[in-house]
Amino acid sequence: MTHTPTPRTIALGLAATLAIGTGTVAVASAADSAPAKPTAPTPEQRAEKREAAKTTREAAFAKALGVSVADLERARGDVQKAVGQKRAEAEKQRAETKGLTVQQLRDQRADKVQKRLAKAVANKRLTQAEADAVVKAVREGKAVRPLVKKARAEHRQDRQERRADRRAQRQAAAG
Repeated sequence: MTHTPTPRTIALGLAATLAIGTGTVAVASAADSAPAKPTAPTPEQRAEKREAAKTTREAAFAKALGVSVADLERARGDVQKAVGQKRAEAEKQRAETKGLTVQQLRDQRADKVQKRLAKAVANKRLTQAEADAVVKAVREGKAVRPLVKKARAEHRQDRQERRADRRAQRQAAAG
């Protein structure tokens, strides 16, 4: 018994043939091209990704607390201000305990930090300018951690660039 195709069966068969044929062409053309080497994200792309993740976390945290993100940021600012005031009070008390002014205490601390940073500069883990910036921040009673984080990030970037340069030189010499 022979089966006579209906117009619907013909249309479905044609659609399937086109879909399979197109997929075969796409697979064949993908196989012909050389695989693309994945590129590492740029520092800007990584920073954008971190910022997006931070925004997402903040929104989820605010939602879990039942407050707006603006309220959460305002509260964070209030807490940071209070912590800064407590640090200043504690620094003043330490200075009074030692019979010094706050500035004299900061200068003593800066001298100690400067000696430690001299070793880091000698070992080429910091530049002299970075060390000077940290010492200045200590003398002024400012936060040092952001300066250190920035210096570490810059050195990490420099190290990656040097590695990439050496890799390119080896490839050029081999090729």
